[in-house]
Order: sequence, then C-alpha cells, then structure tokens
Amino acid sequence: MNSTKSTKKKDSIPLKALSDIKGNLSKILPSVLSYFIIGLLAIALMFLSSLLSYLLMPLVIIPFAFAVSGCLASFPKGGELSNRALFSGYKAYFSLPYYGSYRVVNSYLKALIIGGVASMFLYYILMALFAANNPMFLEEMQSFENMVISGQTNTALDLLNNGSYLPTFVITVSVLEMGSTAVLFVLFLLAEMPNPFFRNTIRGLNSRGIAYLKRAINLKTGGEYRKTLLKCFWPAFVAIPVFFVLGCVVGYYLPFDFSALERTNLMLASGYAGMFLSFSILLPYLVYCSDALVERYSGTAQEMAFEMTQEAIKMAEAQRNYQEEALRQMQQELDEAKRQAEEAKQDLGKSEDNQNSEPKDN
Repeated sequence: MNSTKSTKKKDSIPLKALSDIKGNLSKILPSVLSYFIIGLLAIALMFLSSLLSYLLMPLVIIPFAFAVSGCLASFPKGGELSNRALFSGYKAYFSLPYYGSYRVVNSYLKALIIGGVASMFLYYILMALFAANNPMFLEEMQSFENMVISGQTNTALDLLNNGSYLPTFVITVSVLEMGSTAVLFVLFLLAEMPNPFFRNTIRGLNSRGIAYLKRAINLKTGGEYRKTLLKCFWPAFVAIPVFFVLGCVVGYYLPFDFSALERTNLMLASGYAGMFLSFSILLPYLVYCSDALVERYSGTAQEMAFEMTQEAIKMAEAQRNYQEEALRQMQQELDEAKRQAEEAKQDLGKSEDNQNSEPKDN
C-alpha cells in the first residue's frame, strides 16, 4: 500500500512541477520578475484608457507569457534563460508553428458571449437589490435618464459622480460586467497553455488541429485528460478570480478623489493587477504542469495524430477518386458530344448531296 502511495506521488504532475520549481527557483525568478514588471507597465497604461487593453493584451502580455513559458520549460533541459532567449520567444509567438497557439480570438469571443449574458442578469439583479434597499435609487436613476435625454450633460455627469446611490451602482455594474469578461478570458487562456507543448510533440498542426487533438485525447482516455488538467490548474482557476476581486476592493478604497468613471477604471486596473500578480506567481507552476501533462499524454497524442493523418489521407484519396471519376465522366460526355456532332455533320452532308442530285424542272 505504501508503494502505491509513493508511486502516485512520483507520478503526480503538480508535485513534479513544484519539484522543478524548487530546484531552479533562484534561476527562474529573474525571468518571472521581468515578465511581472512588463505586465504591470502594460496594466498601468490600461488605466489611462481601457481601449489600450485590446492592443496590450495580444501584443505584450500574452506574447511575453508565451516567451517566458518557453524559456522556463527549456531551462531544465539545457535551455537558456536570458533577455535574448526571451525576445526570441516573443518573436516565435507570431510565427509558425506557434502562431495562434493560445486561440486568443476564440477565447475572447467565448468570454465575451458568456460574460455578456451573465452581465445582463447581474444588471437586473443589482437593479432590484438597489431598488429594494434604497427607495430613492429609482428616482435618482430616472432623473439621470431625463437629464441625458434632455441634453443636460453637465448636470447628468454631476449626478453620476455625486449622487447618493447612482455612483455606487454604476461602478458596481461596470466592474462586474467588464471584470467578468476579463476573468473568463484569462481562464479560457489558461486552459490553452499546454497547446505550444503539443505543437512541439506533434509538428504541423494548426490551432484547430490542436483543439481537435485534445478532444480526441480526452475521448480516448475517458475524460482523464480534462480531469488531470483541472487537478493541475485548479490553483490558478481559483486564484485568478479571487485576486481580481481583492484588487478591485483595494482600488475602491484607495484615497483618491476620483469621479465614478475614474474610480471604475482604477478598480478595474487594480483588479487586473491583482489577477496578473496571481498569474505571475503561478506561471512557473503552470508551465511545468503543462510540460508534464503533454509528456504524459504524448503517446496518446501521437497515436491520435497518426489516426488523424490516416483519416486525412483517406479523405484526400476519396476526393482524388471523386475528381478522377468526375473527370472521366466529363471526358465521356465530351466524346459523346463530339460523336453526335460528327453524326449530325454527316447527316447534313448527305442531305445536301441528295438535294443536289435531284433533277431540276425546266
């Protein structure tokens, strides 16, 4: 029984990841700190304008996460931890075979749809809660709407920033709506972290191919792959939303005299910083878990990739046979059309000859 427990511990991916971190902590820490500083600078810029997140996330935070992940994963195998390796990994993110590894657009669209639906419910729930606890809230909301409709912009902004209930409501709704989408987006990205390691194992697969491969592995193993992923990544799945909420709370209580909009941006930036802090702390653990996870299922992955290749070859052969058959039929139809044209031409010639041979009346 003790041998069984020791075998399970030996095969435990989280324990192996922690062991790798423990043995290399002093050497990998500078790379993680560099990434954390780069990310914080990007988040600080997001505070100036939330629209910058649409540039900074895909061009800075995510590519550098990929670059640091590659450096950390390769280091125990003799790889280099340096700024040169970091920027080389950054460039590799935008080139094949790694371009699209994290399925950023797909993850964002899923987060946007789910977050949007959840936000609609949250809005009406919060509206009901505020109305039930603050009888004057609905009057204040109606006054604000009337001011906006009548074009009293300055008065409406003053009510939005200095009202009794409206500022708190607007801040709460805005943070929950935008924050829920951001948290879901990051969680969906986390689930895609093993993708580059799959691409190192199986060359030539694009992002759709990797997604299909993971589904096939999960089906082949009876759902074991997904369960293992959850067992490995659950600390991040818990820490990301918790640290986001803690960051938002810190941003709310920071002693700055901000308007409702500025306070909302500050809370979101603080929430993003908290979320990014938790991700940076867990990044080495997530990288080594991803590497070990793919290594465990590499045999199944290669088997499924071989089956996918065979299926693709069969489809290509079927397509080729179909095209050859279609071409043969077209050739037969063309030959038949030529034959009919020749027969018609001959019949026409015979008819003309008969007409010429008939005696003419005087």
